[in-house]
Amino acid sequence: MKSVLSTGLAGLTLCLVASCAASSEAVRAQSAASADSAQPDSSAAAGRLAAPVQLRLDALQAAVDGWQRAGDLAAAKAAAVLGGSWADAAGRWQEVRTRVAAWSQTNNTYPALSSHPQRVVGWASLTLAAPTLELAREYAGHAQLHVRVTREALNGC
Repeated sequence: MKSVLSTGLAGLTLCLVASCAASSEAVRAQSAASADSAQPDSSAAAGRLAAPVQLRLDALQAAVDGWQRAGDLAAAKAAAVLGGSWADAAGRWQEVRTRVAAWSQTNNTYPALSSHPQRVVGWASLTLAAPTLELAREYAGHAQLHVRVTREALNGC
């Protein structure tokens, strides 16, 4: 379980760093555009930086709440990997389609997906649409992280 936690935390760290970097870039671009007209509002910039991170933290908290309520180890692992109930599987897959449609290089919507298998499908969708082998391999690397976390968490269940 330690390696799952380490892998998960490493992935979370990468997601948070990527989110902050994308938000920072957007703030820098907006600040540069408005530099001639007025001084940028630093509290508004901080709010734009914090919003994507807060969304990811909210999703993480919901997942952790599921682990804490689990009645046994297998349920805790399933909650950690599967991101909660799949009673509405069609809704869960619609969530993937929505996130895939909204994804861009400056707006990674996949960390908001509830489960690692959903994230694998998201990255696979990008891989299938990739215009270059280099980009397809980059997306495959993202998918591999989520496959590894899923496999390690479910080993022994």
